[in-house]
Amino acid sequence: MSFWDNLFTFTVVVLSFLFRHIFGARHRFVWTPIVFGFYLAGECGLIRLAGNWYLYQLIRLFITFAKAYLLCGFALAPWKRNPAVPLFLLFWGYFQFAVVFGEAPLGAFYFYLKSLEIVAIGYYAGIWAVTTPGGVRRLFLWGAAAAGVVALSWINQGGLLSSSSMDFEQGRAGVSLDKFDADTVKLLFNVNGIALVLSAVIPYAFLFIFEKERLWMRIAAMGVTFVLVILIVRTGARNGALVLLPLGWYLLCAKTTLTVRKKILIVLVLIGGLGAYFVHMQKDVGQLRAFEIFSDKEEGDSLGSGRMGMFRLWTQEMGDRKFFGAGAHYDKYYSQRFRVSNLHSMYMQIWYQSGYVGCALFLVFVFGFTAQALRARNNPYRYAALVLFGAWLLTGVGEAANINSGGGYAKVALGLALALCSRRRIPDADAPCADAPVVPRGGPPLPHAPQHGY
Repeated sequence: MSFWDNLFTFTVVVLSFLFRHIFGARHRFVWTPIVFGFYLAGECGLIRLAGNWYLYQLIRLFITFAKAYLLCGFALAPWKRNPAVPLFLLFWGYFQFAVVFGEAPLGAFYFYLKSLEIVAIGYYAGIWAVTTPGGVRRLFLWGAAAAGVVALSWINQGGLLSSSSMDFEQGRAGVSLDKFDADTVKLLFNVNGIALVLSAVIPYAFLFIFEKERLWMRIAAMGVTFVLVILIVRTGARNGALVLLPLGWYLLCAKTTLTVRKKILIVLVLIGGLGAYFVHMQKDVGQLRAFEIFSDKEEGDSLGSGRMGMFRLWTQEMGDRKFFGAGAHYDKYYSQRFRVSNLHSMYMQIWYQSGYVGCALFLVFVFGFTAQALRARNNPYRYAALVLFGAWLLTGVGEAANINSGGGYAKVALGLALALCSRRRIPDADAPCADAPVVPRGGPPLPHAPQHGY
């Protein structure tokens, strides 16, 4: 069904572009946060809970219509006045050459289009949020609900990548996915998988700290964030623990109206999370220790995944293809042929695929993106989202820029972050409780005043 739903989505997007350029109309997509939440839950987790073929096809059909709805909104959304978009196009445009000159151009091109599609959906959802009164709050509310569904579905399957044929580490373990047993609990604490899941959910929970009126939501957000922080450091995932550092950066740099009690809560979360990490750092997680020096990876080679062998092979390959790389999707060839895992390093993969040129462009994108985050300090919602995702890119947890990575959540977050860089502003559009337009001091707006949103 993937061919037909992709064809249907492509047709809808083309018609939306034609409609926009011919008639110049803009529409208000009022169901965007609900459809966005369903798309995330369905694409990333809900569809995996389908118990039979008919339910699977029904969920797949709803996902297709949700995707078409969101991409139609993307085709009609404004793209100007966003300084982060040129940086994004600069880096991703270069990967077109990596696709063309790769060893598997057709397969890489499919992954490339799929990645752009997911980023476009996230970008439109973010644009809708920043141009609609109360949109940011509603969007993150449904995003948090979707994240919960995804987490439950992954737990039900026994881990993030247990159903993937590329996950050789878990495939060799021979774990049954029919029941929630001791082996499933072990897979749940897969270092790489759980770090990605929790790093995606933490920003959703953390942003609700700024809710001004509903005390229960603030308490729930802090509680969920605290639990997730403890879990992510319990796994021994070093990159995941580094995601905590931007929270401290945000606390020191943001120009917000946080009360003393909120600041104390944030400090407690940081101290609790980092404290648990240092308490745990001497313990083992399977055979992969929390702190490994570089020369010690032979002993702690992640349950025999062959990561060190891949590292040696890739360093030799990168020496032969220094400037332009081996091309997109070529690393999967080695993984499938030798039945080994990848390096789980976004920067190493980008360097291997695109060489010095692509890696340099990616670094320009990352640091340019961080510079845009610094300009948004006066807006707590935008600033928190940009800082968190910027750190996510810098630590390489989400692999959001790797066009060969599945990482749907990471790419949606990338689109959201790009939209939050937009300089479009509406009075009180990002206020936590701005569900209705605020009447200005001079009186209500005139009847002919333009309406905001989409």
